[in-house]
Amino acid sequence: MADLKNTMRLPLICTRGIVSFPGNDTTIDIGREKSINAVNLAKDNFDEFIVIASQIDPSVDEPTAKDMFTVGVVARISLVSVNKDQSIRLVYTPLDKVNLEEIEITDESYFCEISIKDNKASTPQLKNYVMQIMKLLEDPRNPLGEISQYHSSKITANQSSEQLLYVLANYVNVSHTKKQEMLELDSYEELAQYLISLVGYSKASQKIEKEINDKIREKFEKNQREVILREKLKIVKDELGDVTDSKDEGESIRKILEENPYPQNIKNRVLDELKRYETMGYGPSNNNVAASDVVQANPALAALASQSVYAVAQNDVLNPFWDAAKAFGQTMINKDYSVPMQELLDAMVNQIITPTE
Repeated sequence: MADLKNTMRLPLICTRGIVSFPGNDTTIDIGREKSINAVNLAKDNFDEFIVIASQIDPSVDEPTAKDMFTVGVVARISLVSVNKDQSIRLVYTPLDKVNLEEIEITDESYFCEISIKDNKASTPQLKNYVMQIMKLLEDPRNPLGEISQYHSSKITANQSSEQLLYVLANYVNVSHTKKQEMLELDSYEELAQYLISLVGYSKASQKIEKEINDKIREKFEKNQREVILREKLKIVKDELGDVTDSKDEGESIRKILEENPYPQNIKNRVLDELKRYETMGYGPSNNNVAASDVVQANPALAALASQSVYAVAQNDVLNPFWDAAKAFGQTMINKDYSVPMQELLDAMVNQIITPTE
């Protein structure tokens, strides 16, 4: 067996979105040619030792040295098998954290010079941190509690505090960048504090989400309450006779039409407008029907009618508006953006407000 401490130049695999921690067996599929070659080189020439490092952006297909994190792990290959698509399934055991001192990219593969990155010596406080984390594991509403039953079975009584922290860091449900941050920490105490902080962040997020949901529910209940109160108020007013009966008002309009010799086309128009309002709530365009109590009893239509005195009928809008709007719309349809949008809008407004001779 090769002496790992003296094997400083090793083949390198650059992974996508996967960060490995010492002591945690890992299985990955490899499809990139340089990575497949690195595995074969490690088996044939380096006593199955290999370096595993994560790339910063998983979407990069051909990573260079600047695309890789500078801290990874040195690992021992356990198993290699070939998939149907000729990719490789690799099982390896990470042994130690390493600094990637110098990365060499050849036509064949990746290599790197490494140095072992030892953590600072643990203090008695570490055990207290680990006990706190184990207690937090009982709560399923935090990232640590999302560790599956299968992964939880890897936590055994004979594990040291340091080993336990790496197991938790390996399986905790966070992004690969956060896992890389944990891998690069210089002490186990810092790693324990980082894991505890994840729980604190999760609980704070849950509290904020609960507050938002409570406000939404409160607003919804308030709206429901207002609807119920309005309906009750309407019933009370009906009982007291304080509200005009819309049906009676409509019938009175129909009776007036029947008893008076209005032209039939006028009668038909009024009846159509009245039916349109009663069935759909649309405001009638006929002024007499619009002024009736049955329509004015609708707050929205009453407000609209009171503002109509400030409006301009569409048939009174002069050609400059339509011509300018047509020109602007045609420019948008043609996707002609050679003139800045603000200039186009200003030109349209000037054309509209410019008096015509």
